[in-house]
Amino acid sequence: MAKSRRARKSRAGAVEVTWNGDVIMAVVDDKLDHALYEGASVLQRAAMPRIPVATGKLLRSGYAASATKDNYAPVGKTRRKITPRRGTAVAAFSAFYAPFLESGARRHVIKPRRRKYLYFNGRFARRVKHPGVQGRHIMSQAYAASQREINEAITVQLRKELERGVR
Repeated sequence: MAKSRRARKSRAGAVEVTWNGDVIMAVVDDKLDHALYEGASVLQRAAMPRIPVATGKLLRSGYAASATKDNYAPVGKTRRKITPRRGTAVAAFSAFYAPFLESGARRHVIKPRRRKYLYFNGRFARRVKHPGVQGRHIMSQAYAASQREINEAITVQLRKELERGVR
């Protein structure tokens, strides 16, 4: 790492400029994941009011994660946690049906796996034609609505770390 120099006047009256670029880049590189986690947390909180609540399982399955920090907590039947690479962050829901709620599902036929019949709504059936569902795009709507707050959270976190690191 290059040494930083203090500004001072020379004999000819010129002023030396302090270069802290190497220090700044080292701090940003070291603390970027934490700042991105803060931004993902803002996105997660923005998505919460948009989630339909029947049992509350989807609401409780929300988490934010970066390469170094996360608040993942498995809730019932869940998908595995998404572990982002360094320099990225993710806000997601781990309930198994979250992708269907977000992106939708096509029409399809549901057949029994282990038995001869399915049991739905008090009836037995050999197969059921699922009509499909349209996606609600909760996360993309939350991102569009809170993009400014996300960027601000990342900027504020990096600014705090830079003030600590450059001193």
